[in-house]
Amino acid sequence: MSDTKQVARTRHTFGLFRDKEADWVFGRTLQYMSSGGAQIGECLDAANKIDEKDVDSWISEWSRVAEMVERHGDESYDLGRLVSAKYSYLRASNYYRTAEYGAPPKHPRFQPLWEKSVECFHKALKCFNDPVSKVEVPTGGYRLPGYYWRISNVETAPTLILVGGNDGTLEENFLALGFSAHERGYNFFTFDHPGHRGAVHLYPDCVKRPDIENPYRHAIDFLETLPGVDDRIIVAGLSFGGYAASRIISHDRRVKAAVLNSPIVDVHEMSFSQWKGAITKMPRFILKRLIEAKMRRSPLTYSLKAYSAWSAGMELTTDIEAMSEYYREWRVPDEMLEEITCPVLAMVSKGDGPILMAQAEKFIKSVSSENRELHVFSLDRDGSDDHCQLDNLSRGRQVMFDWIDDIIGPG
Repeated sequence: MSDTKQVARTRHTFGLFRDKEADWVFGRTLQYMSSGGAQIGECLDAANKIDEKDVDSWISEWSRVAEMVERHGDESYDLGRLVSAKYSYLRASNYYRTAEYGAPPKHPRFQPLWEKSVECFHKALKCFNDPVSKVEVPTGGYRLPGYYWRISNVETAPTLILVGGNDGTLEENFLALGFSAHERGYNFFTFDHPGHRGAVHLYPDCVKRPDIENPYRHAIDFLETLPGVDDRIIVAGLSFGGYAASRIISHDRRVKAAVLNSPIVDVHEMSFSQWKGAITKMPRFILKRLIEAKMRRSPLTYSLKAYSAWSAGMELTTDIEAMSEYYREWRVPDEMLEEITCPVLAMVSKGDGPILMAQAEKFIKSVSSENRELHVFSLDRDGSDDHCQLDNLSRGRQVMFDWIDDIIGPG
């Protein structure tokens, strides 16, 4: 994914695996050290015993470490050592999530691993000083799970809504921004919108939809009924959430500020630009073999692609035309961008590649917001050039929350 013609990620990885997807997911897991969700020794223990061409090896090794750390949490919890238990459970939740990343939807451990990740996170919540509420958002006939973390000892506070990406979990959302928001004085709210991992685990037909603004209208309606919430509502979209956030703020004036990391205005272009040119003229049976060979070399890539298709209500296919046609309506048209008037911060990394860079620039030029800013992350400026700053979450949070503080006022 480092080809400059494609949507990309940083080229600077650990080099533990030949497979770049495996190496990047390892780094993604390790980054949550900044929220107490990982430790180097545990992650290296799993990585060094994995056969990267065997997806079951990936699943079993991360699960093994997760089970060990969960036992540590249980031991501390039984002794009343709640701080120790909390961080063990957070790490176990993260490692179970990483194990599940290797399991395509038809794998027998796909559902159980997700359930274990959620279970460990819920165990961690029992150890928090400030309680986190488990909530359910009613929308489209579903009751979708979420978390609300209120700032205590104040009547109301500004609230950050985090819109997750394509392949993340609700619990990863919490590790990504929940702690950072709360310690800065912001209520934190996130839920499994249609197509998000928890939603499709619970309701396999609750798949992605291009009009994602409609479920979020219901979510904000619900949020306004919760204690401690005032009219200072901020939306942050991570990865694919950058598409969702773009549509949300074009329709809902209750949002007072938005951070898009990064803005996605055309999912079709982002997903299928690499299929332009000579490759589209290739005989289909040859193209099919090339794609299948790539999937065999990188079973994690296969699992990600299979999950992405499944969460959109489809089976993974090598029929590029069919997949391309499905995503043509996934756009934020110019007339929608012009409806955006709230202050916006667009964040994009140089490692994201020219397509996402161009979409971020188009977004920031097209919105009607008087207060609009584009921050391009680079190694020489920020110590980060990865997708969603997954190589330096602390710097990404710093840029994001300093901007929100300027717009909304500190919590």
